[in-house]
Amino acid sequence: MVFGPLIGAGLGALAGVGIGSAVFSGDRPKDFNFITEAADKNDNIRTPACANVTDEMRGMIPLTPEWTFWPDYDRWVMINRMIRLLWPKLTSAILLEVAKAVKPIVQQNLNAIPEVLSLIDDITLGPYSIMDADHLDPHIADKYFTLGEHPVRVAGMKVYSTAEDTCIMEMPLIWGSNAVFDVQVYLKLGPARVVIPVHISHIQYKALARVVLNMVDTIPCIGGATLSLLQPMHLDYSLRLFNGPDMMALPGVKQAVDWAIGMVLKDVLLYPNSVSVPLMTNFGVPPEPQGMVKVTLTKIENLKTTDLLTKGDPYVVFEIREGRVQRSKTVKSSNNPVFNQEFFMVVDDFQQQKLSIKVYDYDRLCPTDDLLGTAELFFSEEAIESDPATGGEKVAYHLADWIKSPMSEKRLVLPLHMAGGGLLKAVSKGIAKTATGATGAMKRLVSMKSSGSSPDMSGKTIIMVAKTAKEVRLEEERKAAAEAAAAAQMEAAEKAAAAQKASTSGSSSAEAAAAAAAAAARVPKAAEAWSEEDEKALWAEWKRLADEKKAAAAAEVKRRKALTKEQREAEDAAKKAAEEAAKKAEEEIVLVEQEVVLRGNGSTAVEGTKPVGMMHITLQYMPFEHPTFDDDIELTPVKGGFAQYVPFTPPKPRQFISNINDFQRGLLTVTIFKASKLATPGSLTNPDAYVEMLLVDCDPRRPSETQKTSVKFNDNTPRWCETFDFVMISAGSVLTLSVKNKTGILNATLNLKLSKSRFQDQLLGKLQIPVADVARNGHLKDTWPLLEAESGTLEMKLSWSNCHVEQYMD
Repeated sequence: MVFGPLIGAGLGALAGVGIGSAVFSGDRPKDFNFITEAADKNDNIRTPACANVTDEMRGMIPLTPEWTFWPDYDRWVMINRMIRLLWPKLTSAILLEVAKAVKPIVQQNLNAIPEVLSLIDDITLGPYSIMDADHLDPHIADKYFTLGEHPVRVAGMKVYSTAEDTCIMEMPLIWGSNAVFDVQVYLKLGPARVVIPVHISHIQYKALARVVLNMVDTIPCIGGATLSLLQPMHLDYSLRLFNGPDMMALPGVKQAVDWAIGMVLKDVLLYPNSVSVPLMTNFGVPPEPQGMVKVTLTKIENLKTTDLLTKGDPYVVFEIREGRVQRSKTVKSSNNPVFNQEFFMVVDDFQQQKLSIKVYDYDRLCPTDDLLGTAELFFSEEAIESDPATGGEKVAYHLADWIKSPMSEKRLVLPLHMAGGGLLKAVSKGIAKTATGATGAMKRLVSMKSSGSSPDMSGKTIIMVAKTAKEVRLEEERKAAAEAAAAAQMEAAEKAAAAQKASTSGSSSAEAAAAAAAAAARVPKAAEAWSEEDEKALWAEWKRLADEKKAAAAAEVKRRKALTKEQREAEDAAKKAAEEAAKKAEEEIVLVEQEVVLRGNGSTAVEGTKPVGMMHITLQYMPFEHPTFDDDIELTPVKGGFAQYVPFTPPKPRQFISNINDFQRGLLTVTIFKASKLATPGSLTNPDAYVEMLLVDCDPRRPSETQKTSVKFNDNTPRWCETFDFVMISAGSVLTLSVKNKTGILNATLNLKLSKSRFQDQLLGKLQIPVADVARNGHLKDTWPLLEAESGTLEMKLSWSNCHVEQYMD
């Protein structure tokens, strides 16, 4: 009585599935591969008139790319062609990575449900096992897990221009595939092992994706990428269980699958959620500053210049962050200049950064100034120490004493040494300098060369570094591959030269022809030379390799079937023992020699040379605090559901304060990109332009600060791309930017004015920006029109970050 209803229900369900699949089999998935671009290459195909558009044609419109009916989408023929050429090679790599990526997700979800985990023995994607992604099961070698011959297509591209350091692109992705995915689920039912085969094919996919690229100033210029879907994607496919009818053709099944997919994607990809992948460390965002260094420049004693009969006009340039310099005032006609100035500079990394000091001699009549002397001061000391964890050696860094003791002053007297490049520059500018000055520079250059010294104090040393045997093996393989590639390239170049020489001399020997053929074989085929036959041949080669792999796996299955059960178990045990021994051997720690370059410690000095001056400075380190705000929890993304499996999280949004105090201390970073359409009144030539920045602090105790860009000669659209820091300034300050035309010696000489004003630089336009506007917004990036100018604009970016050092301030 009990088995009758159960058997009837089972038979009814099977009959319903079969009859339903047959009745609703006409509801096939949309085929996005049905629409081709063959009409672009055939001029005989005419565009139908509006009156002749049939319903069948209108039904094809949803299958066409976006660029066919939206004019703001660009067509990406080149990208689609590249994807089509790379698709045969990409499929194997993509599938292997998918198998490895799915494994931890499946295992974690199965571990959360022990009852289900005890039933599932294994899950395979084609011949790949999820439980052991590196294992290829020979018993299912005939199963498919392939992406097919039809690649993914980009159906257009729409790019948004923003004022942020981002590039926003919208790209519809279409995939009308002939992919075949065979998934096998192995269930353990007592001593029996049941296999449930799932066959997925005819995948049709369309999604509107948004890609946001974080642009940075350093190569590769893209810090990371963020991907999101602007709307739920369309996904349709055929699903068969036990090689039976298509389950997706049944009413309600597709809707249930779409609902399940939507529940997964809404926590991961559906906008505003997204997946971010870094291409650089921390998405290219620079690390938070550790603190700032206050440098008090007192004086320079016994400064020697390149002019023996005249005194110099020295000034000092300090630099910690690359390209962001602080310049002192210029002391006129003095070899013992007294400055008594304070400078604030930001420190990001104590190991990599250093305080670079350069002393120049100001020269109005020359475009560049003479470099008189240099000095460097590192914030940490290097030492080679033993590594107890590995038994090898390592390069350790120890902070300087004045860094370890914040707010303590360190008075130093640094010797300044001449750099060879500065002397050579001084000699090359002998036309603009006096003959005595050039002679003095040449004498000192000869003196330095005769001493045999070099300003580069870095030294190489050998240390013993602990590495695994696998790392050593991979390094040796990479080195051997690089040497082989270099040798092959050199051999190809020699053969090509020999072939060219033979053809030039009129020789038609077989050896010359063979050399030419060998050289041509090493030249990769140009992308535009590929034809459809080449693509078919490439795809056929890939299929041949896949078939060979399957045939080898089938032969292995046949061989193992011929063995007894004891032989198979012994073979598996021996194989497992060999794999474990090989893995253990690769993880073994070995000591290898490695060459390292030590940069030196403390202040750099050139041995064997006398200093060109002694600089008196006082250093003081002020660390930055990193307080927590009430909105930190709100800004921190919380991952839930399937989003917790996304490995990367983009940096938090920039913090800013709307009601900022005018006396709030902070760091103002100004990046000058370019100026456009600069006009020079009263002149027919293009200006020699530079930008002068004057920051006037609202705090009367802090003096005004001036910084300048480099001079771009004879250009009315100069481009600088230079960055400057104004440290520990008040939010209520005002920044004035003046674009000026540098007055050259010829213009000053031809000027009819007898006063000193003929040497003053001409103002081309100026701009005033309240720092409070930058502090309230966090950053500003725009193009501003110049005031008091006939024409011209200035493009720049300003950013603000608070400096929390109130406990150290008066």
